[in-house]
Amino acid sequence: MRSYLQAWQEGQSNILLLDGDSGIGKSRLLRAFLELCRDMRLTVWEGQGHPVAHQTPYYAWKEILRHVTMASDRDGTDPVWAAIHTLLPLLNGILPIQMAENETTSGLTGESRATAVRTVLADLLANAMPRKKGVIISFDDAHWLDSASWALLHRLRQEQQPLLILLTTRTTELAAVQQQELQQLVAQPTTIRLRLRPLSAKDTEYLVEQRLGVTSIPAEVADFVYERTNGHPFFSLEMALALRDNGIVRVDEKSLAVAYDAAQINRVQIPQSLQEVVIGRIQKLSDPLQQTLLIASVMGRSFGLRDLEEIYPFPNHRLLLRSFLDKLIFLDFIQIDANDDTGTPGYAFNHLIVRDVAYDLVEPKMRRNVHAAIAQLLEKRFEPDDIHMANLLAHHWQQAENAGRAVHYLGLAGEVAFANYANSEAVNFLSQALALDARQGFICRTEQRAAWELILGQAS
Repeated sequence: MRSYLQAWQEGQSNILLLDGDSGIGKSRLLRAFLELCRDMRLTVWEGQGHPVAHQTPYYAWKEILRHVTMASDRDGTDPVWAAIHTLLPLLNGILPIQMAENETTSGLTGESRATAVRTVLADLLANAMPRKKGVIISFDDAHWLDSASWALLHRLRQEQQPLLILLTTRTTELAAVQQQELQQLVAQPTTIRLRLRPLSAKDTEYLVEQRLGVTSIPAEVADFVYERTNGHPFFSLEMALALRDNGIVRVDEKSLAVAYDAAQINRVQIPQSLQEVVIGRIQKLSDPLQQTLLIASVMGRSFGLRDLEEIYPFPNHRLLLRSFLDKLIFLDFIQIDANDDTGTPGYAFNHLIVRDVAYDLVEPKMRRNVHAAIAQLLEKRFEPDDIHMANLLAHHWQQAENAGRAVHYLGLAGEVAFANYANSEAVNFLSQALALDARQGFICRTEQRAAWELILGQAS
């Protein structure tokens, strides 16, 4: 990867595609590489795919666009901002702005509106790029990118040089349209596909040493981990923590040495799958810590302290949540994430696998209630043209088994997507809305269904 970085610094554009199974280390490798780039004072833009927001136009660019617009001069002296001022209402719901439509924007519909949105975004991004130096653009979990995000990436790749684009993917989970978009990139002569493989026994041993914070581990412990994980990085890390949490290995913090129970290590009933290891670790937590972890999992891969406090179903523990989260960080379940807009701390699960396992452990009634509480919280912040929020609300109401609210927000998301010529997303949202409505015995008004079916026909 360093050689491709050097080639980019010399003016050559490249696309690096990091491909591999979940937990194989794609995100960790990407983060390490981007940290190296930042240490070299290079410009890095980080985007992120999202399992719920993969139908939200431009969602993958959200953080990049927020960073670019915050860093830009919007007081009228920046020529790009001055030139696009009348077009800014097009970006409602994409940028953190809310502007009334004007004569220019209200006259743009369908494909012309979609093209105008993409042009404005491309101009903003191009204006923010360092002159002659280019930029490094990364998208983790690119298999969850929406079609509009792919289109913007393709446009920048064609118009801006030099670019170094880094993508991490799990190709087995790609939807057909995303697979097509990805294949367009793979077919480019400048695309390099790097398939990540399991670690060797020696590398697995080193990884476990790093996780336990020691200089070396006994050969028996290294063999035990490698034989059961076959060098899968995340499985190896979780196995090491399971051995630690079960008292089979003990770390001397002064000498940084590991002691282990030789009689126990080959008799211990360590689960054989990654998911079972994570379940075992969660079940060893105290009740308050386990409740906190499980409730946070309903919020998603990342969550904020303020939101968790608002929806937490055990009022007596709300003031203790920060200390619970600190303990979960210490126990390697979650990590500090970016603060929200109010400066309130944010957190994220160490890996999506941990979040998914925790979510599956939530008792069904509790899961429904927490989803409903999250939806009610989000409704207070909802803006009518915010497709992502509508999609998120539909997701939470559907999981809360409130079909009426879910259908409403799916339909709303489809209408807004169609108005912005995000046709594939509009078809997806409206198809879901109509199917869910039919399963519930047609709870929508006939006129509403007819309107959605008309849009569906036009967008297909």
